[in-house]
Amino acid sequence: MQNAHTFHFTLESLVNLMGNHGFELVAGNQFVKSVFKFTGVIQDARSDYASAVTYIKDTEKKRVFYPFTITAIRKNTKQTVLNLLDKTGTRSMAKALKERLRGQ
Repeated sequence: MQNAHTFHFTLESLVNLMGNHGFELVAGNQFVKSVFKFTGVIQDARSDYASAVTYIKDTEKKRVFYPFTITAIRKNTKQTVLNLLDKTGTRSMAKALKERLRGQ
């Protein structure tokens, strides 16, 4: 499995990146839903290391799992299969088969 995103942006790191190219934040949040406008004024970047570390630690404490993590993929796959079995009326049959295979 490959994680396509090799860098995690915080709002502050995105403000730094955009500021280096003449954009100014109009509105945004930590989910990186933001709007920038071009001002032409190049801003000096400041380090967002401390805020990024704090954000990651807080996220880990809350045990928040994003859809692209292995844990979330496993959970979502299991739930999808269970939903499919329920919709097709085959969940009890699948459960019986699973128990039968365990006994072999």
